Amino acid sequence: MVGPYYRIRYRWWSGVDLMKAMKDLKDLCSVQIVAPPHDKNEEFTYLDEREEVRAYADTLTVHLSALSAVLSQKTSVLFTEKDMELRKLVLKMYPRSIPTPWKHFYDSNNITVEYTLSY
Repeated sequence: MVGPYYRIRYRWWSGVDLMKAMKDLKDLCSVQIVAPPHDKNEEFTYLDEREEVRAYADTLTVHLSALSAVLSQKTSVLFTEKDMELRKLVLKMYPRSIPTPWKHFYDSNNITVEYTLSY
């Protein structure tokens, strides 16, 4: 059996205008803004890239930020028409399946992972 749907999509050069994205999605699904946590002494570098919008269709949930979108389902069920339309719009806004055009930055051959097992 196949697990629940889970995909991450990216933009490379310019971020999505999240307010415009909310307007585009609000007729299709439930949309809400998620404020980024911060304290008043924190520097505000890249604060606009930390904003997030969540969109909920029937079985599909999407977390949108300026440069990436995470599409997921809680359970493995068939997409509804509303889910498919939301997915189509998000894939159009975030056309890339990799985070950067420079493959060597994320190539699995260059990544070393250490596992520690504890019993």
